[in-house]
Amino acid sequence: VLFRSDTVRSRIDTALNRGRCGLWDWDIARGRIFWSHSMFAILGLNPRDDLMTFGEVSKLVHPDDIELYEVAAQLADAKTSAVDHEFRMLHANGKWVWLRARCEIVNQPGEPGQHLIGIAVDVTEQKSLIEKTAAADIRLRDAIETIPEAFVLWDHDNRLVLCNSNFQALHRLPDSIVETGTAYEDIVAAGRKHIIRSKVTSDGPTVPGARTFETQLDDGHWLQISERRTKDGGYVSVGTDITPLKLNEKKLIGSEQRLIATVADLRNSQHKLEVQTQQLEEFIFGHPAQISLLGIQFMWTNDMQSALTIAKQSKEAMREAFKKQADMLKEMIVITTRTTIGKNDRKNLETCITVHVHRSEEHTSELQSPDHLVCRLLL
Repeated sequence: VLFRSDTVRSRIDTALNRGRCGLWDWDIARGRIFWSHSMFAILGLNPRDDLMTFGEVSKLVHPDDIELYEVAAQLADAKTSAVDHEFRMLHANGKWVWLRARCEIVNQPGEPGQHLIGIAVDVTEQKSLIEKTAAADIRLRDAIETIPEAFVLWDHDNRLVLCNSNFQALHRLPDSIVETGTAYEDIVAAGRKHIIRSKVTSDGPTVPGARTFETQLDDGHWLQISERRTKDGGYVSVGTDITPLKLNEKKLIGSEQRLIATVADLRNSQHKLEVQTQQLEEFIFGHPAQISLLGIQFMWTNDMQSALTIAKQSKEAMREAFKKQADMLKEMIVITTRTTIGKNDRKNLETCITVHVHRSEEHTSELQSPDHLVCRLLL
């Protein structure tokens, strides 16, 4: 019988050790506690076959987690008949071991007092995993909160998992609605509806369950929203403010349109200049030199008199008149560079240029006299 008892005890200790469990038998009336060898092993202590005192065990318990004296008092007053509690006990290496004790009151046959019997399971790894998971969750939430984009995560049932304050501010959602598990429909109903228009964008190959589109809000801002399906069937959405890009795009389009208009104006001006040069060439070479000179002087005088007449109303009148005559001079100089004109035509043209320059200088000196001071002030 003794052999069988030792064998059974050895098997029980082996099972308890493999399960990181320790057996407790607390004689409440005598204040004595029996521990299995596996319980000593959990705390890194040498096993003992004798009973431990209440005070020895109490010294190993973390005071912030449980008070064995209070537990004993509640058991004595019959306020409780079972214990299910997590607490820390001191390991031999100085570290704390988390235990979960599950015990209940048992009346032993032939024993006058009650015993609290149960097991204590080492849950240190589970506690550590929970703490690491909680720390990782906090870091993840902090990271999502610090990004400038609006972020939201939905589960496979289209319920809210996580969002940041940018998403909440975007839709002006109250704190009470942005709780984990809130249905998408409820959040849509609680938020503001401010989408003006959307435009689907596609750059590169299409990813199954993904889409990217641009949305203009009622306040004029633009968002680029990217959605991706998660492995569990949910959705993650990120909204990036692309308002500055849209404004730059608008400016670039405006600049491009102005550039096209400028090029068109330059082409028209070049064509007009070519026509004027052709007409001037025909006028100069189609008449005797004296008539050509008189014609050019008449045009010059007429332009200057018209500019002086409207000088008070238009400050640019005189400047435009001088520019027109300067352009005519350039046209005549360009004609002289041609090798196709004859000797007499070239001589007549050079004479027109000389007289034109001399007449321009005379008009300039006249405008610089006190009589024309008001006109100079208006230019």
